[in-house]
Amino acid sequence: MADTSPKKEHDWTSEVVIRQAQMSDVTGIFNLMKEVQWNFSKDTIATLLKIVEEGGEFIVADLNGLVIGARVVFILDHETASVGFFAVKPEYRGKTVAKQIAARVQSIIGERNLILWSLPPRIAPNMKVGMQLSNGSYCRLFYCRGKLDLTTLSPEQTAGTL
Repeated sequence: MADTSPKKEHDWTSEVVIRQAQMSDVTGIFNLMKEVQWNFSKDTIATLLKIVEEGGEFIVADLNGLVIGARVVFILDHETASVGFFAVKPEYRGKTVAKQIAARVQSIIGERNLILWSLPPRIAPNMKVGMQLSNGSYCRLFYCRGKLDLTTLSPEQTAGTL
């Protein structure tokens, strides 16, 4: 007699490893960013990897060698951190990958305030993993809205003259 009981789906979520990205991950990160329609070159990704070595982490969610998620964490000082580059492959969204990445971010930043530069549609995914908008008192997430006017920036300017 054949087994007609429903087959249990394989729980791959326990196989996801949240880890520090390596230079060997640049192609995987590039493919992820291309899939989510973010326009970053491999050179930009490699440069970010080098920058975060100085103070932060470039995190990837790795599923059996496949990069399925990423986030960059910058430690600015003992009170402040900043994050960016938050992406999860569409077929893995809603399956705890973002929450696993968020938990790793939290362990990195500790009690620091967190600055996030974001577009309005990206605020909800960040709040979904536990971040909160500033309410004027204790704050974990700052929301900045607007555009940078790159025509006013020059390499000769210093932070004090902007």
